[in-house]
Amino acid sequence: MKKAPRRIRIATALTVLVILALVFAGRLPLLPQAGPAILRVAATGAATAAVVVAVLVLLTWLYGRFYCAALCPLGILQDFIGWVSRRKSKRTPRKNLKTLRYTILAVTAGLIAAGWTIPAKLFEPFSVFGRFYAGFVMPVFAKFVRRHGIRVIDGDYAASAAGIAAGAGVLAVLILLVVWKRRIYCTSICPVGTLLGLCSKAGAFRMSIGESCVHCGKCATVCPAGCIDPGAGTLDNERCLRCMNCVAVCPRNSITWSRRRATGKAVSRQPAGEDAREPRRRFLAGMAGTVLASFGLGRIFKPNGMAKRPPQPAIYPPGGGSAARFESKCTACLLCVANCGGNVLRAPDSKIRSVHLDYEKGMCEFNCNMCSTICPTGAIRPLPLEKKQRCRIGMAELHKSRCVAFVDGTHCGACAEHCPTGALRMVQHAGAPCPVPELNKDLCIGCGNCSYPCPVKPVPAMTVSPVPIQTQAADPAHYFDKPPAEAHPHQDDAWLI
Repeated sequence: MKKAPRRIRIATALTVLVILALVFAGRLPLLPQAGPAILRVAATGAATAAVVVAVLVLLTWLYGRFYCAALCPLGILQDFIGWVSRRKSKRTPRKNLKTLRYTILAVTAGLIAAGWTIPAKLFEPFSVFGRFYAGFVMPVFAKFVRRHGIRVIDGDYAASAAGIAAGAGVLAVLILLVVWKRRIYCTSICPVGTLLGLCSKAGAFRMSIGESCVHCGKCATVCPAGCIDPGAGTLDNERCLRCMNCVAVCPRNSITWSRRRATGKAVSRQPAGEDAREPRRRFLAGMAGTVLASFGLGRIFKPNGMAKRPPQPAIYPPGGGSAARFESKCTACLLCVANCGGNVLRAPDSKIRSVHLDYEKGMCEFNCNMCSTICPTGAIRPLPLEKKQRCRIGMAELHKSRCVAFVDGTHCGACAEHCPTGALRMVQHAGAPCPVPELNKDLCIGCGNCSYPCPVKPVPAMTVSPVPIQTQAADPAHYFDKPPAEAHPHQDDAWLI
């Protein structure tokens, strides 16, 4: 019976992994995750994300860091690595790196508030897991099944050397950390874990070691967080992940999970004459100062201002808005890349620092808005399909010097045939041997449906250039009924809100 909580946790974790695999495969909607929900609230103030955050905080206050043990995909992956490696913890408690984790949390909060996504890309667990799963597991698995003639996957999931290398790098770092100190990432580095740990520390229910403990140390050897001191008979609830391993192995059933009670045995360790609340005040002041300092530095040194070179012009997903907005909110979790129906979204690489579109191997499907509906952080605004179909993410350009209809008089029309908005039409000019394409820029949305099928290779005759700010193109259904309105000179992406 005492092993039941651990078995329930393992079953829940396996279920979450299966659900997330289906989410990345586009078969299920996104399972709410703590980190993306917090970022979405900061980015858009979304009410649904705020409810998710509030529920997670409340449940953590009640039951502890159950999220880290059973719902966080990166935590589950680390548990799997630990199980495969058979790594055991030492009987002595692991050093409590409070200063490190609080500093990471404060700096991350300040920089994200200032518009920097680097901390989230580095430390936010769902984004890190996404780079591993979508950048490494899915492309490698797709290539494996194709090599063996198994047709169970459509598309190649935008496999790239950069994505595979990034995913493999995540796996290598996790293996090193787990083999070294089990789940030290969760207890000392992860800002989401630190935040949930603070809620758990003040929680209504706690794990505790009773007086029947014989100090055998079995609990400490199976504790992935290293938060148990068997000699002193204490357990740090702030770092405890609620994995229930200790409960399962305790020979005397001394470890219990019960409602927090004041014991009256606490002994003040404050120097004489010092207010017992003074250390807490110093801690809060230090945290606030670190957040404000990080925010101030982040505002002074803009993300693009610190770059060695200006960002490469790129085309961002429909709903991204401007380059500055999208890059300040995208954490590169690659969920949109894995779910892209047109196989056009790509992971960040050495030239472009955020998720972007590449028309060499795909095009933005006109009847697909999956990326905007599944983005967990709000970097891609949710767009109804009718708005997405008019969202201008780029502008097509016809290069007559490369077009076979202009140069060779060859009947083609691939671009006009695939253009979903009617921006490209084949026009027969007097004396011309064949119809040639003509571009109507008022209707162009930059979807790449003209560039991808163009037979001219390696550089097609139809290319798509980025636009500074995504706007709405003219409605094809009414374009020829009345002249389109002139674009406002100060138009911005406020229409996305």
